[in-house]
Amino acid sequence: MNEQLTFDLPVRQTVGRDDFFVSASNAQAVAMVDNWPNWPMGKWVLSGPAASGKTHLAHIWTQAVAGRVVPAATIHTDMVNDLCKTPICIDDMHADLSADTQEAVFHLHNRLIEDGTPLLFVGRGAAKDWTLSLPDLISRIAACGMTKIAQPDEALLAAVMVKQFADRQIAIPPRLISYLTPRVERSFEFVTRLVAEIDQQSLTDRKAISQKRVSAVLDRLLASVS
Repeated sequence: MNEQLTFDLPVRQTVGRDDFFVSASNAQAVAMVDNWPNWPMGKWVLSGPAASGKTHLAHIWTQAVAGRVVPAATIHTDMVNDLCKTPICIDDMHADLSADTQEAVFHLHNRLIEDGTPLLFVGRGAAKDWTLSLPDLISRIAACGMTKIAQPDEALLAAVMVKQFADRQIAIPPRLISYLTPRVERSFEFVTRLVAEIDQQSLTDRKAISQKRVSAVLDRLLASVS
């Protein structure tokens, strides 16, 4: 039996400021986080593509303001009193949220703004495209200042790959990052899939990561999206 057993080890994501690479694609979003004391009405919306670092930036912000990141879908009415005690980032606002959750988010928004406590909404894609149905919540979000992370340039793609390999405890040679960067699809989501596939392949084969092996994984993924 040639195939080796593999084990799903946890991915240890780092979310500190020193682990976030700033480029032209996200510089405006970083400036927004740094400028949080001047947000109009104390609230803001951060959006962008999948795997673009939105949640990482949200954690940087909550570390700065001693706040919390809370996935939108987990919020219920009976949590509002507790959540409004600190600054809050409501993450994954693009998710298909129930009517009860939207109502709870609306009331949490009102309590935070009334108390002068900062609030950050984070979600994939433009806020106007989030699948919300509660008019009062939609209007409150529309009144926020908004910043969008753009699709990555090559410098940011390379940095994202390095970080994601590091999160998986993989020390990948710089020459392989240089090889992959100009060849990958220019999206955060593709890079995330690529790193996961290379990791899985290396665990299965129990062999060093080589250019030949990463090239084979890259070609397979590119073919699947073409």
